[in-house]
Amino acid sequence: MMSRRWVASCISLLALFLVWGWALHLGEWMRREYPGIGVRIHDVPISADALNDAMQRVGEGDGVNGVTAWSRGGMTQITNGRIGAATEARIITVYGDMGAVCPMDLIHGGFTVNADAAGCVIDQKTAFALFRGTDVVGAKMEVFNNAYVVRGVVESKEPMVLIRDGAAEYTHLEITCDDVEYGAEAVRAFMYRHAPASNYAIVEHGFYGTLLASLTPLPGWLVGIAILFVLAREAWRRRTIPLQLLLLCATLFTLYHSFHWLLDFSITWPTRYLPTRWADFAFWPTLVRTEAAALNEASYLTPVPKDMQWTSAIRALVCSLVTAAVILSSFMRGAKQKNGFFPPPLLALACMAIACAALHAAGAGFTPPLGYMLAVPLWWAYTRLQKS
Repeated sequence: MMSRRWVASCISLLALFLVWGWALHLGEWMRREYPGIGVRIHDVPISADALNDAMQRVGEGDGVNGVTAWSRGGMTQITNGRIGAATEARIITVYGDMGAVCPMDLIHGGFTVNADAAGCVIDQKTAFALFRGTDVVGAKMEVFNNAYVVRGVVESKEPMVLIRDGAAEYTHLEITCDDVEYGAEAVRAFMYRHAPASNYAIVEHGFYGTLLASLTPLPGWLVGIAILFVLAREAWRRRTIPLQLLLLCATLFTLYHSFHWLLDFSITWPTRYLPTRWADFAFWPTLVRTEAAALNEASYLTPVPKDMQWTSAIRALVCSLVTAAVILSSFMRGAKQKNGFFPPPLLALACMAIACAALHAAGAGFTPPLGYMLAVPLWWAYTRLQKS
């Protein structure tokens, strides 16, 4: 019977560390890849000259730090005349930071600047198809009967070639702002004052991504709060015994400040989700309608890889956190039962190490926060408190 409990507990712990680690990985990835706001233009594209003029007139008080524009073309044949190789890839014309077009990892070389009309960046699959290798910085290729020099090679979801074109027009903007929470207002002001486009949709990648990523320490918070609750309950039961009450209150106070420091015991609630006065009863219905309208508008946009990957990451992050909370709650319920079993701390640490190794092997490496690293001793302490 004990061996079965060991196996079941270890499998549950391994699953917990895997899904929680995956959520932490997604949180770090979203903060890194989606720092700003996406603008999807519906009618008249914006030219490079209009963007240059807009960037020259942007002031420090506008709240806009940088603007990247891009247009996603169709699949086009690309050739390497030297060896007679050819392949198809998607042509993406970029103004600004090429790394903001979609999530990608730079493998060789670097991105080109706006003035480099002869340079291009290709993905590794296209590089291998044209040059039989991936380290091909400086190689030449032909697109639309124009010669380009490869400046960088990236790893991406689809075969693509990133180029510069001063005569191009752009249908997608990626804008970084001083304040991610209120960046949408700054972007609307920027589009009204400086960019000749009136029909567009805004996708707040950075705000919603950061909001969800901030919840990734949730399992650690749950255990810490549970420990504080158990101590507070014991202090209430011993309220007529001065010495025990004093010791329990001192322990509770010390642990709270320790958890606040170690686990970052703070939840940052966006101020845009707070009413300006307590009697503003119409605030919440209006907020729900506004958020629902924004999400509905984003759902009808023409799908592009950047938005699709963002949506997929949000779904995976929510599912991972819910799964971790469900597994953790089963452990916490089991700790209250006399026959509840929690594996020895060393075995639980081994499960954590295996989960981290598996995640890193799968390309989902992450920097474990203190809440993740302290999970085993916290849970072990909670089980001891429940059974004492």
